[in-house]
Parts: sequence; C-alpha cells; structure tokens
Amino acid sequence: MPTGTRLSKSPHNTNPDSLLKLTDLCVMCGMCIPNCPTYQSHGMESESPRGRIALIQSYLRDQLHDIDHMKTHLQHCTGCLNCESICPSRVPYAEIYHTAAAQLFQTGKKPRRWLRFLLRLMARPGGLNRLTGLFKLLSRLPDYHYLVHGMSTTEPCSQSVSSVPGQSDIYLFVGCMEQALDATTLKHATDLLQACGYRVIAPLNQACCGSLHQHLGDSTTARQLAATSNTLFSQDIPVIFANAGCGAQLRQNLPEGKATDLLGFLSQALKSSRLRFTPREQEVSLHTSCSRRNKMSGSSDDLAQLLSIIPDLKTRPITSKPYCCGAGAAHRLSDPQQTAAIRQPLVEQLISTGENLLVSDNMNCTLNFREALSDTDIRVVHPVTLLWQQLERTSSSCDI
Repeated sequence: MPTGTRLSKSPHNTNPDSLLKLTDLCVMCGMCIPNCPTYQSHGMESESPRGRIALIQSYLRDQLHDIDHMKTHLQHCTGCLNCESICPSRVPYAEIYHTAAAQLFQTGKKPRRWLRFLLRLMARPGGLNRLTGLFKLLSRLPDYHYLVHGMSTTEPCSQSVSSVPGQSDIYLFVGCMEQALDATTLKHATDLLQACGYRVIAPLNQACCGSLHQHLGDSTTARQLAATSNTLFSQDIPVIFANAGCGAQLRQNLPEGKATDLLGFLSQALKSSRLRFTPREQEVSLHTSCSRRNKMSGSSDDLAQLLSIIPDLKTRPITSKPYCCGAGAAHRLSDPQQTAAIRQPLVEQLISTGENLLVSDNMNCTLNFREALSDTDIRVVHPVTLLWQQLERTSSSCDI
C-alpha cells in the first residue's frame, strides 16, 4: 500500500472516516502525557498517546509521508492504557491504536525477523517449548540467568495435600510463554485449585492468547487464536487465567464472564475451603500490572486480599508513577534499553524498602523485574507461588 493510502475497513469494523471521528475525540489536552511511560522515557511528543493519535490523524488525512516513522512510534507503545484510565474525554485509545496497527501491518518495514519468528512459534500449540533448550543455554550467561527461575516443569519439592472430591470442573489457560518460562506458577495454581476441590482441565493444543499479535497489527492471527480459544474452551465452565496480560485478551476473545481471574477466584474458593496456611512474618512488595489496573479494573488490593489469608504477612504496593514497568507488548524485546529506563523508578523504590520479595501478577512483568534484580537477593514470584509455599501439608521442605 503506497504512502498516503487511506485505511480500509478495520477488524473493529471502523472505516477510515469512523476512525478519524474516534481520533477527533482527543482534544489534545495533554493529561495523558505525565502518565505515559514511553513519553517519560523518550521525552518526545510522538512517544505519547496524544502524539500517536496525531500521527494516525495525519496518515488518515494523507498528510504523512514517512510510514516507517509512524510505525516505529506506534510499536514503542507498551499498551499499558494509563492514557485511557486518565482521559477526561474517554478517548478509546486501544481501539484507535489496534485499528491503525492492523491496517499498517503489511505496510512499510516489518517487525524484526526474530520477532516474526517468535510470533509464529507463539501461535502454535507448545511452540515456545521448542526454545526451552535455548532459554536454558542463555540462562548460563550473566545477562540472562534470570530466565531459568520459573522454567521447571516438574514439582520443585515433594508435597502431600489431601484432595477434596471435585466440586466442579474448571479450565486452566496455560498460554504460550507461561508453558515455556513460568510452568512453576501453573503447577502451583493447579495444586491450589485442586486442593480447593476443583478438577482442573488444561486442554491440549493451547497456544497464545493473541495479545502480542493484536498489538503489533497481525489481526488475522489474533482472530485465529481467538477462534481456537473458543473451540478449546467450549464447555460452559470458567476459564481460569494466572497471567493478567493474557486475561485481559481472553476477556475480549471469550463470551462475557467466562474468562476468570485466578486471584479473585482463589480468594473466594479459599474462604470456603478448610485449607490452612502457615504464618510468615515478613513484609513483601506488591506490583500490580497495567493489564490488571487499566484493562481489568483491578488494583493492588486484588493481590493483598488474596495474600491476606497468610497469617502475619504484611504487604506494601510499589507505586512510583507512571506505574508501568515497561514490559508490555513487545517493548521489552524490541527496546530493552528504554524498558530498563521505564522500570528504574519502580526498581529504586523496591530496593529502598529493604524487602527481599516482590509479588507480581503478570509473567512479562515478572521476567522484567527478575532481569532488573538479577544481581540482588530480591526474588520475584507470582502470588500463587507464595500461597503454595505457605500451604500446610504433611511434608514440606521447599523455599522460594
């Protein structure tokens, strides 16, 4: 498509004129700018939501002559949606962004070859598991040893938990990156759900939720992955997700009310269970992902409420603005230096607390913090891992 060609009908059923009307909802007030992590890092108007909307407007009006320039600034977006949460005009930034990205996907320069390869693997069932050997090899290098922390696909220590006969069936979404890099969290989630009396069904042939494909504009693959999820999770039972980033996408893909947050589900299940947890006299830091705050209307209270079942445990949220750790979408992969700059205020606040445990609800954020903290004694875990460790059982010798 040549430079200046108008956008065709989008996957959101938004034609060019309708998309232009959506962008015109932005009154360019600038309230989004202090809350945008990429603007704070780059200090450029084109790295802000307002600037990206202006670029899209210029393109729609045939006033933009450098498509690659536009795509670069669009793809730097972490997808945190801080802008939507603060916008007084309720501009649908995500819809504007995804519509434009989908139509620009085949235009101008493509994502880097290795990223396109990664996207293809993510779209295949168990695709990233093929890279497990590479991840383990990379983890031997000083800059990548954080990768191996969550990779174990076997139980990290022996345990014996009495199972209650299954009350009902539930699905577990295992995704793509979780299987390869965070299988321990999935195992702990399964153990806790089973201990609460649920039969956990993890259908074979699960692949990516499609979030990254949608963000980068590959709407065709994103729709295919959404269709696959609807086929795999066909029974009328909850689909539990452990990763907030995937959960936000699943709530788009699946019928309303079907995709269910593990944290909230476990909070309710544990209240009615007979499970007990051993005390832990410690204060831990909580990181709430942007996906939970801005796409799922959640907060650090979700994590704190779930962990409150552990006696004597104290929690403290890390709150340095703009809250985002910079790991969203492909940002951590494509622009690691800027990701490091974005996460630095959160890292500094965490280190200043003197605490040695950070709890995060999103796997991509977890990997990002593990990388940043790899030279410290601070560990980064999912809340279910902390719960699993404190669960009373007949024998336990495991520590985080």
